[in-house]
Amino acid sequence: MLIACDAPKDIRSTPRSLTRRTSCKNEPPKVRCPSAEVLQPTRRLRSRRQKAISKQRVAPREIYPPLRLSTPRAFSIAGRTRAFLVACSLLALAFRSPGRDIWKKSVGIFGNSKRRGADEKDSETSDAYRGMFPAFRGLERRSSHIEVFGGYQSLNGDFRPTTPSWLRRFTRSTCEDDGIDKQVTAVKELMLRRVPELVGKVGFSRKVRCNGDSGCFEMTIEKDILCIRGSSGVELASGLHWFLKNECNGLITWDKTGGKQLNGRCLDAHHMEVVRSKPPMHHDRQTPLSYYQNVVTSSYSMAFWDWKRWEAELDWMALHGVNLALALSGQEFIWVKVFEEMGLDRDDLSDFFAGPAFLSWGRMGNIQGYMGPLPRSYIDGQAALQRKIVNRMRVFGITPVFPGFAGFLPRKFLELYPAAQVVKSKNWCNFPEHFSCVFLLDPHDSLFEKIGTMFVEKMRFEFGHDKVGYYAVDTFNEMEPTRSDPAYLQSTSTAVFNALQKGDSSAVWLMQAWLFYSDRQFWNPPQIQGVLKGVPQGHLLLLDLFAEQYPQWKSTNSFYGRPFIWCMLHNFGGNHDMHGPAPQVAQGPPDAIASDSSIVGVGMTPEGLEHNPVMFELMSEMAFREKAPDLESWFRQYSVQRYGGLKCPNSSAAWEALRNSVYGESPNRHETVMDIPVSRPGLEPREVFWGLKAQMWYDHEQVVDAWGYLLDCGDALGQSSAFQYDLVDVGRQVLSKLGTKYWHSVTAAYRQKDKNQLEIAGTALLGLLSDMDRLLSTHVGFLLGPWLESSKSWAKNDQEKISMERNARMQITLWGISPSGDTDLSDYANKQWGGLMSSFYRERWRMWLVRLMKDLTENRDYDKQQWTSEAVSFTIHWTQQTEAFPTEPSGDLLQISKELFGKYSAYARIADA
Repeated sequence: MLIACDAPKDIRSTPRSLTRRTSCKNEPPKVRCPSAEVLQPTRRLRSRRQKAISKQRVAPREIYPPLRLSTPRAFSIAGRTRAFLVACSLLALAFRSPGRDIWKKSVGIFGNSKRRGADEKDSETSDAYRGMFPAFRGLERRSSHIEVFGGYQSLNGDFRPTTPSWLRRFTRSTCEDDGIDKQVTAVKELMLRRVPELVGKVGFSRKVRCNGDSGCFEMTIEKDILCIRGSSGVELASGLHWFLKNECNGLITWDKTGGKQLNGRCLDAHHMEVVRSKPPMHHDRQTPLSYYQNVVTSSYSMAFWDWKRWEAELDWMALHGVNLALALSGQEFIWVKVFEEMGLDRDDLSDFFAGPAFLSWGRMGNIQGYMGPLPRSYIDGQAALQRKIVNRMRVFGITPVFPGFAGFLPRKFLELYPAAQVVKSKNWCNFPEHFSCVFLLDPHDSLFEKIGTMFVEKMRFEFGHDKVGYYAVDTFNEMEPTRSDPAYLQSTSTAVFNALQKGDSSAVWLMQAWLFYSDRQFWNPPQIQGVLKGVPQGHLLLLDLFAEQYPQWKSTNSFYGRPFIWCMLHNFGGNHDMHGPAPQVAQGPPDAIASDSSIVGVGMTPEGLEHNPVMFELMSEMAFREKAPDLESWFRQYSVQRYGGLKCPNSSAAWEALRNSVYGESPNRHETVMDIPVSRPGLEPREVFWGLKAQMWYDHEQVVDAWGYLLDCGDALGQSSAFQYDLVDVGRQVLSKLGTKYWHSVTAAYRQKDKNQLEIAGTALLGLLSDMDRLLSTHVGFLLGPWLESSKSWAKNDQEKISMERNARMQITLWGISPSGDTDLSDYANKQWGGLMSSFYRERWRMWLVRLMKDLTENRDYDKQQWTSEAVSFTIHWTQQTEAFPTEPSGDLLQISKELFGKYSAYARIADA
């Protein structure tokens, strides 16, 4: 009989022809391992194709030969039965027969039937295989284990279903791996979802030789198939997207910002010959890791996503090379289990968990209970969603980053554990104490390790685990520690890490280096070194979160030798503004690599998504670029890729103007964008606050030129969804910056006590806001309706529907509250959306203008405090409304754009006084 074996490392790294013998683990006494001859196919069965494959130099993970039987006599009765069941299952797939039920009943006899439980049975099984291969339904991912029944094998947690060798001879394609690889299958399904027109024209294989250990992809034409080879599913998907961009003049971005752009000539017969004539394309990763997400992205963008939207985002991640990403959904489900085990119940957590739109800041200990309570249905639904998310990540080859315990506790905890060593964290952003000043458990308290370990263990049980476990923990995010002693900070980080490591021996702590920038008065070199020294080398990974503007690796001697990821933060609060320092993004990672720093990855860490797609295309490419691209050439090519190969002479001119303006080199700055249209009205610059920091470091006239150039391409590019988005976005940018001029006209008329001029200037400002709303309403990417409707989709009853919608409305307007009613975060997460512009922003400006006119009429002084109170009251009233807004665009986009360009372009070109 055959025994499950693990090949030693020297065999796994040796060609098959040199393999002699394997060793057995956990074998019964006096039973020998099958010889090398059993592990190899007989020479007479090897085709030319098999010989060619065996001679290829392949990646280490694929070298270990699959177990196969040399002659039919080697099949045992059980082996023959299993082979028969595999064949039946494949037939069941083709004819949709009841074969899957037969398999499910027999797998417990011939396979491994050990299960966690009904609710856990699919948590670590590939979604791709469940649908496509019924034969492998219900099989569990296991470590260091190989099962031989029709070819199923699993190596170190990497399960790989294969068909019997006799069947494989008839089904092997030109470019496929020898068997069925879960990551290859996942990328095939991605292609079927995103570019089905290429099915049958593209093949994938993980047999590739990389120049280093970081991963790579390469593309060649083999027979009539484009063969993409990559070291993982992420590299395969990245190779596909790289080919679409550079050989087909297409790309795939977020659906709201343009989606798929691809012309029908990609990989037709003529194009195939053109590609065949070129040398093979090969690209190696310059660093091992490509990281994605900010800890607050899950609130600003993802709070109300369903699986369909998540699936699209995971496809986007794979296509853009992401192999390490935050997976924060569903953690409240784990916290409920942990605190219940500690003696609390769900009701005790009602004033601890923040509302759905504010969970990120509750998780970081900034606030507690704000906009809650968090519905139980949302907690359970997010946990179910998380299982799908991490399963899909793993079949792509993306490693999820889970949360860890940072020390924040609910109030009720202290009633059960009065001896616990806790401190109240400092107030955050002037919130009322009831919603802030969270209790922080001292990491030196024995309870810290107990809770932290329990959390990690339950997280691994519910959502699975990986070879290396990454955990995001931010104990001091935007909150100063109680002591600045480096020894205290070192012991604190040691205690935090010990809790992680006890729950997962492979744990790597992922820490945001944002605190070294945001609280730079506190974090001096001794304090930074102290907190870093507390974690063993190799178990701490830092995110240089805002490296395109404030690279911390330069000021900390490359984080004193600790590995870090160079990240592009780009935006705060998900504001709509065209901007991005392309030169810094293109040059930053190559400079860090060339300087012999401790860089191990590049990353994208925006607070909000679905805007400025050009910056994310550029940043994602830096993972595979050895040196900075020539941006003039890169933007010229992007202007063609952006519209799926459709050409218009002026589209290139438009993107050249944008490259020299909004995407040019910019000064260091905090990129919170609050232009006049979305700012709270005020008479003084300090009152308007961020609204007068209009981010105008560039020549605004070039943006007006870009708007005109795009309008000239209306006939040629008008059917492209990406062009439609860009036309609205550039027009919105021009009008938004124009608002500052109208504000100056209003305030000047008020100070001169000129009622007639105030009425004229005020009417013009309100007209601008109305026109912006008309323009924004022509594209689905700029609508309020989808945000509100997605929030309500998570509600299970009318009460939850009201609560969910209020969360969504509150985040994008008032954000928080304070004892005085106002908040330091008002309009921080502003959005320029159709419906929001007319119902909220324009109405708020109208109220302010009425107040100014009344001041002049009654000869009274301007009362700032009274106006602030009135504005806050109006905002709170708006957040409590339930008016529905359109989810589909309205109006003729091209016609409205032409009208507004003719109305405003000349005035927009006039320089400010």
